[in-house]
Amino acid sequence: MEKNITKYPNLKEIEQMVWRQLQDTFSSVMKNILEDMDQQIAEERDKKRYRLIDKRKYHITSLFGEIELNRNYYRDRETGEYVFLLDRYLEFHENITGKQIR
Repeated sequence: MEKNITKYPNLKEIEQMVWRQLQDTFSSVMKNILEDMDQQIAEERDKKRYRLIDKRKYHITSLFGEIELNRNYYRDRETGEYVFLLDRYLEFHENITGKQIR
């Protein structure tokens, strides 16, 4: 009769568990940093030029996996364009499918 019936993960399984946990943690930290930056941009923007319309959800594929964040959407009163100021600061560019490219 076997005394030790507890199944322990092997090294590869432990590495995978740790990697997934780190990805989740880093994604959360990245989301918080980006949303904090967006808030600071909103507070410091030229309010006469950029009118805040609303917040929009956005998905970024990063080294840490998929990150969903809410970013501010503005109307530029000078050009009539609708813009995300965060994207300009971070130098994000979108292709026609809405996917973020760098």
